[in-house]
Amino acid sequence: MKNVIKILASLLFISLNSCSSDEPKNPESPGGSISENNSSVIIKADGTTSTGVVFSPIDNTSFFLDFIKYEIVDSHLEIIGYDPIELAEHVRPYASVTYQGVTYQTRVIRRAVFYNCNRLKSIEIPNTVISIEKAATGSYGAFEGCTNLTSVKLPEYLETIGWSTFCGCTSLTSISFPESLKTIDSWAFSGCTGLTSISLPESLKTIGESAFYGCTGLTSISFPESLETIGEDAFRDCTGLTSISFPESLEIIGESAFYDCTSLTSISFPESLEIIGSYAFRGCTGLTSISFPESLEIIGSYAFRGCTGLTLVTCNAIVPPIVENLSFDNYTLNHGTLYVPSVSIQKYQNDPWWRYFQNIQGI
Repeated sequence: MKNVIKILASLLFISLNSCSSDEPKNPESPGGSISENNSSVIIKADGTTSTGVVFSPIDNTSFFLDFIKYEIVDSHLEIIGYDPIELAEHVRPYASVTYQGVTYQTRVIRRAVFYNCNRLKSIEIPNTVISIEKAATGSYGAFEGCTNLTSVKLPEYLETIGWSTFCGCTSLTSISFPESLKTIDSWAFSGCTGLTSISLPESLKTIGESAFYGCTGLTSISFPESLETIGEDAFRDCTGLTSISFPESLEIIGESAFYDCTSLTSISFPESLEIIGSYAFRGCTGLTSISFPESLEIIGSYAFRGCTGLTLVTCNAIVPPIVENLSFDNYTLNHGTLYVPSVSIQKYQNDPWWRYFQNIQGI
């Protein structure tokens, strides 16, 4: 009898542990909350559905389901459109659909699918989606111009947010990124003026050109340690940003990346940084001091031009980094102080560009 009780207790323990392993991921984990949309539906032979939603066939490979248009491509589904009159404000496409006896998973959201869809207020993208197609020449991003979109849940295994995907979504106030994300492509969130803060996942390696251009409401960014590149114009005209701390993995800050971030008062550069692109911090009038790491090799043209409050510059490089044309404002050169390693003072004083600093001191 005792053995029977022990066996039953063991089975109960295993059952409880199995249940706990299926719990949703912690919303406070790195990268934010993760979509749990694993919804499924069966389309019956008579055209009714297992969930009661409206089904409308179009042809042998495409149909409307809950006023979202799906297409069968090879062995999966792609979301290719919607009914502009009947679409709900809050959308939850299906992760899997059983149609004519075959089960298909939704894998792709096509480019421009919801372009300028002002009805759309929230969407929970299925966890099965692995690709949101980027805009092409003459086309638009999947959710570009959705000015009333306030909430998005991205799928768990998404690796790339494509070109212009959420460009111009001015009502978007926050977004949770999946922990699988590696790339935020060009113009992905450009003009999302409602965004106030972003926490990027630890998997992220690249922020593309103009990815957050003109996000004027953005006041803080949390960069992951995995980040390697910040592209051209990535945070240009983000006039609400006040401070930036870059991760130790970062090697390149692209051209005009923080151009006209006029509220920026504090920057912390990592020891890994090698290149600061041209115009990278041009017009950042709130900057008063900066310190460059020993690893820095190149400061591009006009990188700190127009930083009229910059009076304290520290460069820890033994060998003076290459300074391209007019990297610093005349006010900085004439009234600021440049601190460099004591053993390198002569090198900086003889350098074709660093020598324009009127006051060079040793550290």
